[in-house]
Amino acid sequence: MRCAGVAIAVVVCVSMTSLAYGDFTFVSQSVQQNFDGTTDFSITFNRVPDFTIVDTVGRQQSAFQFMIYGDVRYASIIRGPEIHLSGSMLRIRNGSGSSGDPGSGGWGTVITEVPWVLDDKTVTFSVQTSLLTTKFFTDGGFRYDVLATEYGASTRNLQGLSSVPEPSTFSLLGLGGLTLGFFCRRRIAWCFR
Repeated sequence: MRCAGVAIAVVVCVSMTSLAYGDFTFVSQSVQQNFDGTTDFSITFNRVPDFTIVDTVGRQQSAFQFMIYGDVRYASIIRGPEIHLSGSMLRIRNGSGSSGDPGSGGWGTVITEVPWVLDDKTVTFSVQTSLLTTKFFTDGGFRYDVLATEYGASTRNLQGLSSVPEPSTFSLLGLGGLTLGFFCRRRIAWCFR
């Protein structure tokens, strides 16, 4: 009888733990490269994240991580799990090596830190693209993984490609008009010889 009571207590505790820890995730994300050499990141969660609460081993209640591919696995890591250490700045680490500093998650040295903004359930920030990777696809985009965690447990992982800006319709029309004007001008000059 006593064993049954202990077993029920364990089942209830495990159920409550999975409810408390397993429901933080992202519902959308985007990575958009810009003409000015920066990349804008946006990630929206299913609830307002709390980056300040940590458990007894220092894992944040809510965290995210972008892992940018390079020539060999990851070139850089955008470390949401370090927000409770860095405050208003988001650390971007080298994807190889180990810095050995607390909270690095075993990743390399800090490349840079960038400010981030939390607006309700959405985190946004921008990074110089050249600091992230040197490996691009023919369209200029790069590959990345994005991960959401709750107290260190992965709740969602997704692979994506950055969006690359395309010339606007207006600029293409302008270029077409200039080309047409150039050829018409050459033709008129040829006719009046």
